[in-house]
Amino acid sequence: MRSTMGRSGATVLTVTGNDPLIILASDGADCIPAAELGALVREYAEDPQALADAIVAAAQEDAVGYRDDVTVVVIRAPEAG
Repeated sequence: MRSTMGRSGATVLTVTGNDPLIILASDGADCIPAAELGALVREYAEDPQALADAIVAAAQEDAVGYRDDVTVVVIRAPEAG
């Protein structure tokens, strides 16, 4: 899994495998630990919508109870060939 930060502050994850996934997530997903995010990707890799929903659900409240808005798009990018 490779992570980059876009100009807008969004996180872009590229997950390689049979059909690579591109995950675009707003800064509200920053609170999700990498290990948890990796587990979600492994669990829901075959269903991009379910993966996006799981990432949104995994976003946690901070110490004062604030939960940032989270937007997630998951794109399956079949290998060319």
